[in-house]
Amino acid sequence: NIRRFEGIPVPEEDNRIRCALLGCGMMGQEHISYIMGYSRDIRIDFLCDPFEPSLDKAQKMMTEFQVDPVATVVQPTLFTNE
Repeated sequence: NIRRFEGIPVPEEDNRIRCALLGCGMMGQEHISYIMGYSRDIRIDFLCDPFEPSLDKAQKMMTEFQVDPVATVVQPTLFTNE
């Protein structure tokens, strides 16, 4: 089952770079820790991984690694095999 992205409305005042993380295993989780250090400039809008435990861990890490209290962590759209 493939879900299509039709667009997520973004408030005009949010001009951060939007990115997707393809693969949420060990390397992807390391990328999250780096990206969240720049949460004022970059936001992760999409997480994609066929292995749901990795997807869940990555989503949890996004709130744990938030460095900038001013930047809002968005709830990413999740993609898996289902």
